[in-house]
Amino acid sequence: MRILSLGASGPKDIYSLPDDILLLIISYISVKDIITLRKSSKKFYELTKMRWVWSDAVKRHVIDKGLPVPAASTGIKAFSSQHLESRAVHAAKFNDNWYSAQPKPRGAIEFQVNIFQPDGSPYAVRQVVFLKGRCGEFLLTLAWNTIECWEIPLDGSGAYRIAEWTDEQGIEQILVNDDPKHAAEVAYLAVSDVDPEYTWVYTLSLDTFHGAFKARSAMRGLRDQMYPLHLMHGDFVVMGDPFLVWNSKGPGGSWSIARLMNDAHVVILTAKVVEHYLIVVRTRCIEAYVFPVWSAKEHRFSCVGYIISALAMDAQPVREAAIIVRPKAELEPSTSAYPSTPPPVTILMLQSTHFLTQLDLLPSRSPKKQGPNSPYELPTTATRIYQVAPSSCQLKLSSGGKGIWMQTHNVTNRRAAYPARCIMGFDVSSPHQSYNATGSEDASSLHICQSELYARRCDMSEILRKKYSIVAADLEDSVGRIAVGDRLGRIEVLDYV
Repeated sequence: MRILSLGASGPKDIYSLPDDILLLIISYISVKDIITLRKSSKKFYELTKMRWVWSDAVKRHVIDKGLPVPAASTGIKAFSSQHLESRAVHAAKFNDNWYSAQPKPRGAIEFQVNIFQPDGSPYAVRQVVFLKGRCGEFLLTLAWNTIECWEIPLDGSGAYRIAEWTDEQGIEQILVNDDPKHAAEVAYLAVSDVDPEYTWVYTLSLDTFHGAFKARSAMRGLRDQMYPLHLMHGDFVVMGDPFLVWNSKGPGGSWSIARLMNDAHVVILTAKVVEHYLIVVRTRCIEAYVFPVWSAKEHRFSCVGYIISALAMDAQPVREAAIIVRPKAELEPSTSAYPSTPPPVTILMLQSTHFLTQLDLLPSRSPKKQGPNSPYELPTTATRIYQVAPSSCQLKLSSGGKGIWMQTHNVTNRRAAYPARCIMGFDVSSPHQSYNATGSEDASSLHICQSELYARRCDMSEILRKKYSIVAADLEDSVGRIAVGDRLGRIEVLDYV
């Protein structure tokens, strides 16, 4: 490689440039090109080993693109050059695979649950959930009345069961805490055949050193008031409809939030805490609540929760929904008791008419009144609408913006085409990444993968009965992992890096 000099001395090698100029050039090339450049000479080998190069690469090619930094729950300041390089390369490879024409897993780990029926056959895996803040290495599985926690190292060495929790009453649903730093990591809803009108909700913590779950708190109540569980946020578990907010840390810490529409068919599909607000998606409307505030001194809710805005949807009812909170820009701190500028929110909805609809909630720009007011501008139209297969279901969004859903369609290989149950992928990214069709500069970009991420062949009996072998799936997009559970008690963990 040579460059032309403007001086009288003639051409000079690029190696004659000062190191700071070379580092500036390196900062403008991709992660893949940095690795390639390293192999060209000893000079570039030494430069591309510097910590500054990979700190800048993580910022430019991972953080600035809205990608999660793999295994970086404590930040990147303490990471060495080698650790920064491995994370930048990992994130770049996963993103390249996800956006490729045919995204495929680079490795897979298969294992079996240890819960068996009286006839010796395993129970079906009803839920698979990655623990938050555990870098995709800890997976929860629910089969019959048992929760198991599996450690699955990123090196692909295998799957190891480290903890188990059994409830003889039966377990209907599990949730993981969306606060990765909280001690209570799991909540579950227990059922009882003896007294079906009542149910219990328990919270558990995971002790990885001793390999055991530990019970933290429990609450008993009427099933009609506590089913289903919607979310777990720190000490709070939100359940039922009307909402019941339970503070699992304080005695008597529960509060009911009345719903806007007294219609049994307008059910809750998903909910998410966004700063001091609770965003709720129902079958025919979207609601925003002020989230209750717990007073530790008085052992009660000092600020009750109530609805402050709602958006009715006149289109076809929504079957499933998912919410992603986009990072907000750095702003001056507010002195108000209520946040003046909550982060933007993107909602994806699967409608009964077999459409995937994107709706963006942007922070309200209206003049602020005394006390809380609507945190978001209520949109009049959808941002985007995509047609999807009628069999689409189990819409899930991970914290980094990538998500999955399941559908059935024909898969073609070199010899034949056959029906398969497939996992489709998509990515919700910040608006600066690409221009959107609506012309709104604030709307998120939505990319749908060109091909399925995973496919398992199914026969016509599965399609006619709508009982597929794949029961559950979950995504951990910080490291590029998908977990799949089936009716035969098997789990597959797919690595896309």
